[in-house]
Amino acid sequence: PGAPAPSLLFSLMAILTDLPDELLEHIFHLSCTDGGPTGCSLSLVSHRIRAVARSPRFYSIALLGKSYSQPAQLYAVLARERVLVPRVAPRVRHLWLSYHENEQGPSAVPTMPAKPPTSRAEFLAILQRRTQHWRSAQENLDEQYNRVIPMLIKTVAADLSSLALCQARWRSSSVVNCA
Repeated sequence: PGAPAPSLLFSLMAILTDLPDELLEHIFHLSCTDGGPTGCSLSLVSHRIRAVARSPRFYSIALLGKSYSQPAQLYAVLARERVLVPRVAPRVRHLWLSYHENEQGPSAVPTMPAKPPTSRAEFLAILQRRTQHWRSAQENLDEQYNRVIPMLIKTVAADLSSLALCQARWRSSSVVNCA
């Protein structure tokens, strides 16, 4: 149990370097079904492995973030990869976009004060501030999604087999237009 012995790792690397690129690419396509970690790891192994994994590493992508900047970053990476090597353009087959904001995020909901409200009016004022904050955060989130998500979906649409959009905390008050 634990990490393999160094000699075993060198043996595995020797086998990996002996395999033809076409076979490695097929193996990488079968491996990159976990939403992104395997593809990211492959791109860090070596220049050769990064080049062979260029297309397979985007096969399945899951952005389960606490930041709605992740879709914009993914869009930028895909655009850059398509320009770098157009003949081996990344093809996203499965895409899961999920936004789960936590209380530590930039638009965290104001918490109740340490000292409990002493009157009904004070309590209602606190609730009103929280509601205003939620509305503002919702509008900001909708604006971000309506700017980035359509561009991202248009970029991957031709190759996409499955798409999942999930906003766990917010209800969307607008329609994402991808036309």
